[in-house]
Amino acid sequence: MHYEFNNGFIRLGRQKLDNPFINTDDIRMFSNTFSAGWLNVNLSKSLTLEAGHVNTWAGFDSEKDLFSKASDEGVSALGLNYKHSENLSTQGWYYHFDQNYSLLYADMSYSMGKLELAAQFGSYSEDNSSGTDGSVVGASITYSIGPFTLSAVMNSGSNDDGKSADLGLGGGNYYAAMDESTISGLNDAEAYVLSVEYAASDSFTAAVAAGHFENNDQSTRIDETNLILGYSVSDSLNLELIHTTVDDAGSANDFSRQTARVTYSF
Repeated sequence: MHYEFNNGFIRLGRQKLDNPFINTDDIRMFSNTFSAGWLNVNLSKSLTLEAGHVNTWAGFDSEKDLFSKASDEGVSALGLNYKHSENLSTQGWYYHFDQNYSLLYADMSYSMGKLELAAQFGSYSEDNSSGTDGSVVGASITYSIGPFTLSAVMNSGSNDDGKSADLGLGGGNYYAAMDESTISGLNDAEAYVLSVEYAASDSFTAAVAAGHFENNDQSTRIDETNLILGYSVSDSLNLELIHTTVDDAGSANDFSRQTARVTYSF
């Protein structure tokens, strides 16, 4: 069910959601979907309120094709998005993952010409010894020069022994995230990603990204490289090829993977 009113909507049932820690994470052929009730209200031209509750979910991240429970008895969320100007925007969210943890999250982005700066902060409060507790900070800088876009991002975690951050329902929203590696499950995580994208034309782009991820005692030390080629055949047809190489110095889990994706919109 989808009901619209003057300044917003209410939606009930199976749906796609895209907010920081409940999102489709469309990295494979099957994106996440949710059985949920969701409210979206435009309080003003600049301020938007979102609130909802997710009961079950399915997709690549849920590890099930059919719907499974979302964090025991569900996940509740409340968020505010504020666009101060064309150059400055902020958002803040509260999530309650039933019997696991609560999360306060905020970020801000500012652009001036070819330069874009962003910062983020997440604070977890553990429930029932779930193992998710502590905080995460992040920073991002992006600069465009001609057909090239250069980017440098980082995330740093602060957790008690045995605790770490979580990505919620989906891929999370932390800047240092690659095709395979994230900071999820890393104690006192340190992560850095450098990337460059080249727009050869309006239709073809090529990008390469190199990242490093490690935990407090360096038992996990992961270096990942992504090569991404994208081609827009038309307004409705897009092709993408991703080559991923992962070198895990703390284990024997080194591998490479190739992913091809064809997206057709109609």
